Amino acid sequence: MADFPGGVFTPRTTQNLPGISYDPTKTKIGFAEDYSLPAAEIVAIETILGVNPQGTFDTVRAWLDALQAASGSGGGASIASEVPTGTIDDSNVSFSVAHEPAYIVVNGSQYVVGEGQYVSYVAGTITLASPVGVGGFIRSWYGGVDTEVPSGTVDDSNVSFSVAHEPLYIVVNGSTYAKGDGLYSSYGSGTITLAAAVGTGGFIRSYY
Repeated sequence: MADFPGGVFTPRTTQNLPGISYDPTKTKIGFAEDYSLPAAEIVAIETILGVNPQGTFDTVRAWLDALQAASGSGGGASIASEVPTGTIDDSNVSFSVAHEPAYIVVNGSQYVVGEGQYVSYVAGTITLASPVGVGGFIRSWYGGVDTEVPSGTVDDSNVSFSVAHEPLYIVVNGSTYAKGDGLYSSYGSGTITLAAAVGTGGFIRSYY
């Protein structure tokens, strides 16, 4: 089973037999490099994409399409992103940005301030609840769409919320959904209907 997208591929170390040296002109002989070189390319691609680059969508393409739709609609300015400055490792939780984020994406999950990984933003600094992790992914998104807090009871039974604007997408407990996708069952006459309750203490936002 493939490691990616949940993790970056770790290739097996191979070596040629004693006395054998790699010669790319000998096309009928298999060398260790015929495995290790393509494996290195795979690792490089997966590393730059990061873990779970598709986020809560099925594919990266679907995620990019949703972002593009957000940038071209709604009442806000065009959406833009930046790479927060800071060490991506197993200990650092502080990153610097030039713009206050509308939301951040960490290892495929989206957060607004005060939710999940995104603890706070103060004077150009994002503080996370836990490190991104070696080989992980973090981006900050600013501008673009407007947000509102849907009106309704956040508990273990309610699935209906009222909004003043039809959402481009909603965020529920850190996951992003377009209409008809996952938890976001439908929208009609100012009402969002979910497939399941948000849950007591949960989080819901509408982006339009």
